[in-house]
Amino acid sequence: MEYRVPNQVAVELTARLFMLQEMLARLWALSYAEAGFSDDDVESLHEAIRTHLPINVAGQTNDPMLAGLLSGETRTKLDEFLATVERFRAKNI
Repeated sequence: MEYRVPNQVAVELTARLFMLQEMLARLWALSYAEAGFSDDDVESLHEAIRTHLPINVAGQTNDPMLAGLLSGETRTKLDEFLATVERFRAKNI
């Protein structure tokens, strides 16, 4: 009998999303290096992204609490992604 983690599909999707985020962050870091961005350039760009990128998921649900939760989670994941890009850039990856 094969043992499967109860939420194996969720685990597999989470691992796939993590891998994709890591690879995309590496590509962003490499593109910054190729473009000759300074640390100040990257900091300014990331601040502009954080400030001006609309995180509006209200159209995804009629539930205001869920919309707030989704918006907060989306903002958190954006911050995590940009931090990963910055980490790779600092390591010259």
